[in-house]
This record gives sequence, structure tokens and C-alpha cells, in this order.
Amino acid sequence: MMSSVTSCLVVCAFLTFAILTSSGAQAQPVAPQSACGADWETPILVQDAKRSSATLTIGQSSSGSDAVNAACGETESPPNPPPGIFGARFRYPDGKTFSDTDYRSNASARATWTITLSGTHSFTFTWDPATLPAGDFRLKDTINGGIVNIDMATTAKYILSDKTITTLVIEKYAEGPCEDITVQAGWNLFSIPLEAYDMRPQSLFLDAKARPYGFGAGYETPAQLSTGKGYWMKFKSATTYEVCGTLADGGIDVAIGWNLVGPHNQTRIVSAVTKNPTTTVLTSYYGYDGTIHVADSLKAGRGYWVNSNKVAVLTVGAGKTDLPGSSPVVTLQSEDPSWSTLTIETSLGRKQRLYASQRALSGDELFAYEMPPRAPEEAFDARFSSGLQVAAVYAAPALIELTGADYPLMLSVDNLPDAALYVTDGSGQSAFYTALQEGRPATIDVPLSTLRVSLGAQQVSNETPAEAAGGFALLPGYPNPFSRSTTLRYQLPAPAPVRLSVYNALGQAVATFDEGLRAAGVYERAFDASDLAAGFYYYTLEAGDFRASRTLVLVK
Repeated sequence: MMSSVTSCLVVCAFLTFAILTSSGAQAQPVAPQSACGADWETPILVQDAKRSSATLTIGQSSSGSDAVNAACGETESPPNPPPGIFGARFRYPDGKTFSDTDYRSNASARATWTITLSGTHSFTFTWDPATLPAGDFRLKDTINGGIVNIDMATTAKYILSDKTITTLVIEKYAEGPCEDITVQAGWNLFSIPLEAYDMRPQSLFLDAKARPYGFGAGYETPAQLSTGKGYWMKFKSATTYEVCGTLADGGIDVAIGWNLVGPHNQTRIVSAVTKNPTTTVLTSYYGYDGTIHVADSLKAGRGYWVNSNKVAVLTVGAGKTDLPGSSPVVTLQSEDPSWSTLTIETSLGRKQRLYASQRALSGDELFAYEMPPRAPEEAFDARFSSGLQVAAVYAAPALIELTGADYPLMLSVDNLPDAALYVTDGSGQSAFYTALQEGRPATIDVPLSTLRVSLGAQQVSNETPAEAAGGFALLPGYPNPFSRSTTLRYQLPAPAPVRLSVYNALGQAVATFDEGLRAAGVYERAFDASDLAAGFYYYTLEAGDFRASRTLVLVK
């Protein structure tokens, strides 16, 4: 017969087992004793549907590493058994080592633990949030956290019922800095300044319904965002989002061609950005604030376009830099002072600046002044059909393509003395016509997809001069003879397509002003002959069926 003491031990043991395994009861995880000197450790009880269980322990220590460390109580375990037989293990970063204990180095603000599972679904995970240190802890699936994404700091239990998931990860982000991303209503170019614990767009921008667009071979819609990259996204209203996380490491990778980049959490003037290899040629950096503009600084939370001729790495630098009191919107780098500036402004105040050149661009200039790709949908954009921000409208008319404009549009021109910029409906339907001169803006009320612009003589009057007798006329140049420059004049009694040319004594064209459609009136065009030899020249006006010529005498 058993003694009373022995009977009590058996009964007590039985009762204890019954309590732990009865319906609704939950065993509690217990951490193993460790000589690791852990800063913190959290045991996690894993139990399958048949109530087979194992305790896994995570932690961080100065002795922790990515390999098995006996001093931390870590021992190598065999891989999980076949499906149907319970098993729960940590898989180490080498992909082939397993253990039920995994202490990582405390030198890193971020750590990831991988849990592999076998057995009968569902699996129940239990832990004590109070044992976790400050920071963000996420229990996630390995598919961008799109199926499982549990905040372990506010939750003590999770049941995994999805039979297709046999691997989970725990991601830890230390308590770190926070940065703001400020957006305007409509389209924005932005970047993520910090490595947040959850980089899914729906987590970063909780109330945003639109999807972000990244750029690789073309536009793409990533499930997860990354630091160092820029993105397009449309927002319903102006607001500010706070992103908290860890500082991003490393440089910014760029490919050959156009790239959308972000400067991490740093704000620097563009001249402080370094590139490797140093022989890399980059265009200007383009930002967006309702319209594409050249940026003189890269700001945390903003996105930027840049074109590269090589695969390269950009380094923005450490920490924030106070910027000089300069405007974030500047003119093109190395802008030719002779260029005229055409400004197209929407009814919402969004402005696009284009440039009119007296000469065609070539070589490196074509690379330097190419505009970045348009937004993925209808954001406001205005550019020449060549894709450049500059066109030689002095030589021939150029076509401007418009998208996403809010009407009416206001057009204005600067740096255009003694001439006019003629703007018409690009479709040829005569829906719009104006002669832009400095200080005399024009308004477009009818929606247009294209504009045709050309440079021509300045309209000085809409009245008929006495010497023209009311018809088409090529008026005398003044002065004539001349030593450097003279003014050519002509008159139109009615709208007509115009072409004004200057020829030398051999009949060779030395200047051609392809001016397009003109309204009735009197026009003047300055002719600079400083690079020509002395002698006789003649100028010809073609206006519809009208043709006339006059002689010029150049003396030096």
C-alpha cells in the first residue's frame, strides 16, 4: 500500500496536469535560465491543435549573435519533423541551423527571428508583452506581412489557422526617431525617411485610398515601400503623416536612366550629394509641388527624379543640414541667359516653366534638359513634344503637350525683348491664338491637349499705316543702310500664315523667321547681322499668296 505522502504526490501531479490541459486553460511560457547576460528575453509558447507544445525564447545580449552560442543556452536542434508531427524551431540566418533559443546581438536596433512550424493546424502562440523592451515587435508572415501582422507589444496571444503558412518571422525595431511626411491634395512625389516596422502603404498611410507608384523599367505598384526610393501617390487632402522607425543604412542605388529617389531622413543641398563612381553624369534633381521643378535641395520625406548615365550609388550624407535661405524651386542648371521663359499657370496656381532657345540643343544638352517621365495618371504636366524643357522655337514652331490642367490657363513670357511668342491651338482647329509679349499675359479658357508656339515679330499696332495702303505690305527696314542690326517690318490686313526670311546676294538664306499664323496688324522683327560680312542682302515676306522683297545694305 502506498504511503499517504506518495498518494498525495500522485494525486497532486494528476490534478496539475488536468488543470494545464483542461478546456480553456492555457499553459504559460517559461524562459530557460541563461548565463548570457541578456538585456531582455521573452519566452513564446507554441501549441498545435493536438496540444503538443514547445517554448521558444528570443532575446538580445552583448554575447548574442547570428550563430548558436552555448553561453546563451542555445543548443542546435534537428530540423522540424515531417508534416503532421509537431515541431517548432528557430531557423538561424544561415538557413540550415535550428534551435529553440535565439539571442541576437544588442548592438543592432533591428533584429529578425524566423520560426518554422510542423504539426496540425491551428497553432497558438502565447507570450507576455511586459517582457518585451521598448520598440516595435511584429509577428508576421514572410509575404510582406500581408496575411499575418501582429503587434506583440499590445497582444498576448495569436492563433494561426492558415494551413498554407508554416513559417513566421518576428521583427523588432528599436524605439527610434520619427519624421513627418507632408503631402498636398492631389498628386505628390514622396519618400519614406525611416525604416518603419511596417512598410506597407496601407499601414503608413491609414486613410489613403490610392495606391503608390514606384518606377523601375516603368511604373509599378509595390506591396512594400523602401527607404531611398521615391513614389508617386494621390491624396484626397493636404495632411501630415508621422513615420517612426530606425535610421536607414547605406547609399541610394540608381540605375541607368530615370530613377525615383528619396534622401532617407536627411536634408541636403544637391551639391553635397556624392556619387560612386565619380564619373557618373546626372541630370538636375526634379521635385514636384503641383508641377515638375528643378530642386536645389533634397528634403526628407520628399521624392525626386534624377537621370543617370551609369549604375551608381548616391550618398546624401549623415544627419540634417540647415539650408541657406534659397528657394526650393530654381531655374535649370546652366540655363542660357538668352533663353526666353514661357510660364504656364493653372487655375489652381500650379506653374510649369518651359524655355525658348535661339538654337537647337545637341549632345549632352539633350541629356541634361530631358524632363522626367509624366506622373502615372492625370497630374498637371506641360512639356515640349520632344520630351525636353527647352525648344528652339526661333528656328521652327514647337509643340507643347498638356495633361491634367485646370482651366483657365494663364500664359506669360519673360526675357523676350523686341519680339513675340505666338501660341496657337496645336490641333490646327484655331480654337486659340495669342501673341505673347513681356508684361502682356494671355488666358486660355478652352481645354486643349497641345499648343503650338513659335517666335516672331512683335506686333506693334493693329492699325494700317499710311504707306501700306491697307493691304499686305513689306515695309522698309530701319535703319538702312545699317552696321550691326536693323528692324524689319511688315503689315497684314487679315490673319495669315507668315514666313520672313533674309538672303545674301547669292540667294542663300542667312536667317529665317518661321512665324506661323498671325493676326491682322503691323509687326516688327529685329535682325542681328553682326556675324555677317558687309554687302547687299534682301528680305522676303511670304503671307498666304502674298510675296514681296526689299533690299538691305550692311556696312562695316
